[in-house]
Amino acid sequence: MILRTRVESERNLEKVLRQGFGLSSRMITELRKEGMIFVDGKVRHTNYMVKKGSEVHVKLDFERNTYPTEAMDIEVIYEDEGLLVINKDPYRSVHPTSGVPDGTLLNGVGHYAKMKGEDYKIRFVHRLDRDTSGVLIIAKNKFIHHKLSEQFINRSPEKIYLALVQGIPPKEFRVEGKIGKEEGEIRRKFFPGGQDSLTEFTRLWSQDNYSLVECRPITGRTHQLRLHLAHKGHVILGDELYGYVGDIKRQLLHCVEMSIDHPISGEKIHFHADLKEDMREFMEKKHE
Repeated sequence: MILRTRVESERNLEKVLRQGFGLSSRMITELRKEGMIFVDGKVRHTNYMVKKGSEVHVKLDFERNTYPTEAMDIEVIYEDEGLLVINKDPYRSVHPTSGVPDGTLLNGVGHYAKMKGEDYKIRFVHRLDRDTSGVLIIAKNKFIHHKLSEQFINRSPEKIYLALVQGIPPKEFRVEGKIGKEEGEIRRKFFPGGQDSLTEFTRLWSQDNYSLVECRPITGRTHQLRLHLAHKGHVILGDELYGYVGDIKRQLLHCVEMSIDHPISGEKIHFHADLKEDMREFMEKKHE
């Protein structure tokens, strides 16, 4: 991916990079060390004075994937030179860990990129739990990752999840409060020293004491939706950590919609991920 601009008046190159592209000091330093900053086709130092009419361009795709690749099904929702958006499957960890060294989504995306003749460091802009499915955004370089991470920090992306839960909640309700976890624990809970959290919910479907709930998280805390629904007595099906007892093997939670501002064009773009088969089948069987 290449960023380009034509300079309208004589300026210091570093100012062009900061003001014209919005690059951070750290990123400028890395690009300079890698020799990825050009003026009229020649590599230049950041203290170079750029003449009026000169073209400045920056190559961003200098980092490479260092993880083993592995063939797996990847459902692509959207892709361009800086972004890859997929409909994540359940039962799939996002990133390798000591306990899960391979078979992760990172390994699969690496293979997908390789088959397209691409090689880039895979950066997940946000995370989904191993068992949660749906929209997942991947940045193909550090610049895109930085720009999108800023949006998530500022809570500007619009996210909608669908959850199959126990019981029949009100048609519309909201849950808010301070949540966090004790040291050494995974499960989140409400307590005064936690972080603010807020989710708005709408019940979309009910049958046999089960419901499909639309979840709109206003904040983005870890396990927020799982805790909020369990707190109201409507635990997500399959979510044993928050009290589910039964034979469903994963929490039936799916990120169905997400909207962001494109980090290059600024245009609002919208992603939709079709519901996974296990959630569709559950509701279909209840209609039989």
